[in-house]
Amino acid sequence: MTERLGCREGNARADFLMRARPCPGNIATRGWCAISLALTFSVAALAADKPARINLASQFQQLGYEEVELRRSGENRLYLLGRLNGRKLSVLVDSGWSFTTVSTNAASHLKLAHSLDLPPGDPFPGSNPPGAVVVLERLRLGRIEFTNQPALVQDLVFKGRPAPFQIVAGCDFLIRNAAVVDCSNRRLYTRQKDLSHSQRSQLETELRRGGFVPLDLKRTAPLALIAAAQLNGKLANLLVDTGGVWSCLDAGVATSLGLQLLPTPRRITGAGATGQRGFAVAGVRTMEVGGATFRNVNFAVMELGDWGLGPSGAALADVGGILGAPELAAGQALVDCAGMVLWLKSPTARR
Repeated sequence: MTERLGCREGNARADFLMRARPCPGNIATRGWCAISLALTFSVAALAADKPARINLASQFQQLGYEEVELRRSGENRLYLLGRLNGRKLSVLVDSGWSFTTVSTNAASHLKLAHSLDLPPGDPFPGSNPPGAVVVLERLRLGRIEFTNQPALVQDLVFKGRPAPFQIVAGCDFLIRNAAVVDCSNRRLYTRQKDLSHSQRSQLETELRRGGFVPLDLKRTAPLALIAAAQLNGKLANLLVDTGGVWSCLDAGVATSLGLQLLPTPRRITGAGATGQRGFAVAGVRTMEVGGATFRNVNFAVMELGDWGLGPSGAALADVGGILGAPELAAGQALVDCAGMVLWLKSPTARR
């Protein structure tokens, strides 16, 4: 690909040199030559600004990533059918879910882990887990088999009924397996360990060439990946949630931003005991995330305290909302969980 680009640049330079030769004839003719020369500069500048078309799958493959194809549910959730110790089940891929979780039914075939031998720095809370823990001995996603992955056991309930998935591959799983979630193309890329410095530099160069711009994410405790955004020019920290049905704001944060709230009869569902709740809708004229600008974004507005977010949240009081699946897909987001970088297409790069 580099050679082909070089050839095109070489042809452009040769064409420029031919056009830049002194023009014979009268003043009018020389004037047209000047216009032609100016237009050549303009076209060359536009071509230089235009992002290259890059093959993401090929780039990740070259860097040793393995690819898993995902599906998108009617509620914007990314999932796939996998196998746990040979048993077929549905797996949700969710960066906004702190720790990998398996349903009580699926866990009935597994042994409880009373101690975990995790490497230093592992994102799973091995010493003081917030519940019963099992080990997923053989979890197959696509062609890839992940071994000995720790998971919490929980009743996975949505809308008062068992959830349509039996396992949530959470933020800890995505970090541990150096995952990149391609939200637009529905792909999960993983590798055995994180990129080296030179490999990461290579990936960054290619993504920038393709029109992506990076935003460093903040990792918090409890485990979450947080993006700093500007909503109508005001700072708001948002949890990056590939499993978020909508982008959401805490009601107190929305009020502090001066947003107008419009009531709606619809309801949104949280996991487990958080249940269903009503919400209002607030329109944001501009949302800037890194180098990407989203216009006229609608947020679901509700009290997020029992989700641990917002001023009344016990866990992440400085996180005012959720950057959900619709905006992540619209921005062609790549969520690099181990590298803690959110890559988005810049406004001029979107097609």
